[in-house]
Amino acid sequence: MRAQRATVRSWAVLWAALAVTSVGSCGAGLSDGDVAKLSEAVCVPGDKGGDFGCGCTLNDQCAGFDDETRLLICDVASGSSVGKCGDCLSLSARPSGCACGSDGDCATGLKCNGRTCQALRKRGEFCVRDTDCGSDATGNMICLPSKNWCGPLAIGAFCDFNLDCLSGICSLNRCSTGESGQPCAVDRNCKAGLICNTVAGTCGDKLADGKPCLRNTECQNQCNSFSGTCKLGATGTVCTTSNPDGDCVTGLSCVDCGGGVKTCRSGGLCS
Repeated sequence: MRAQRATVRSWAVLWAALAVTSVGSCGAGLSDGDVAKLSEAVCVPGDKGGDFGCGCTLNDQCAGFDDETRLLICDVASGSSVGKCGDCLSLSARPSGCACGSDGDCATGLKCNGRTCQALRKRGEFCVRDTDCGSDATGNMICLPSKNWCGPLAIGAFCDFNLDCLSGICSLNRCSTGESGQPCAVDRNCKAGLICNTVAGTCGDKLADGKPCLRNTECQNQCNSFSGTCKLGATGTVCTTSNPDGDCVTGLSCVDCGGGVKTCRSGGLCS
């Protein structure tokens, strides 16, 4: 039993020694037996004898990191949670976050964006200038001036102008296809050939007689302002003069021939 305990103690001492040795060159020592802290050891600058291969998760875990110069960073590969401290100037293809002077300083797929190597932004991501944005299967992107997002944007995205949308239609502050049934406020919210039925608030074909309407444009015939529905304004049709488009077909006028009821009449005559 004593021999077993001695063996266990020996292994414990050896493990502790190895742990100290494994992180010693990275400038971190034991801290109350906190193993988690050992895994976050920071690099010692090269001129102090350390190396730049130490594990890190954040830039400020790398001794010598300066947010202004960006000459030393924690390079965490895409999809990973832990990286290594690296000297940007020693790399021919610098990773994202490293200082740069031109695109040629950066790794494949990255651009020198302002002062650091960065991946081009995706659709809907923050941008300052057009060169911040990349391209995808739907085409090249620009930095939308009204909101600093890379666009144009997909259907359903928030928008202010038609330019904001891939479809070219911004309807009620959302990118829309402008297809039949899509929400609208005006005809330009709908694709060519469709109108905005302002009562229903949706795009569609011109309406048949009997359907509710507000404008002649929405109807196959006229929008009768007396009934508030689409209706052919033939001779004798009850009408009002409140419809700026007119309740009557071409050649007829809405006139009162007595009794206080106006009807569509030829040439405005009652006989």
